[in-house]
Amino acid sequence: MPVEIEAKFKVESLEPYIERVIQSGGEWIDELEQRDQFFDHADRSLLKADSGLRLRMEKGRKTNRTQLCFKGPRQKGQYKRREEIEFDISDEKMATMLLEALGFITTLVVEKKRRMAQLDSCHVCLDEVNGLGSFIEIEGPDETEVEQVAIKLKLNEHQHIASSYVRMLAEKKK
Repeated sequence: MPVEIEAKFKVESLEPYIERVIQSGGEWIDELEQRDQFFDHADRSLLKADSGLRLRMEKGRKTNRTQLCFKGPRQKGQYKRREEIEFDISDEKMATMLLEALGFITTLVVEKKRRMAQLDSCHVCLDEVNGLGSFIEIEGPDETEVEQVAIKLKLNEHQHIASSYVRMLAEKKK
């Protein structure tokens, strides 16, 4: 199964990184508004298993889609590494109805504005997350590639954050 390898960094402002992406040879893909609806059983069995089930709606200049994604437990590594199964859904409402019929409930909704770029073999996402602030995520094929992009963008000066947005928002709500 596909494995997601991702580094996340909290930054004060995204502005300096917009220029750094271009100066480093990156190419902008799209600007999106994303709404991530997370599901679990009432007993929080997915959370207890360090897994997640997400329905993502995203709209941008080039993108208008809904995806269902399962993320497995974190694996050992320098950066966040998880099994990820993701596919497009044609009807968001029907997908929600199916998940609810299977016993899942909505546990949290994360909304963000995302600027996506391609830099070398990695996706770079500049995120403004409602309730959390500014972050940069780098997702790539392996830890070495992710690290090289982080260095190019001078993000290695910041501490890597292993928590997901959903976990950070849930902790903030406590």
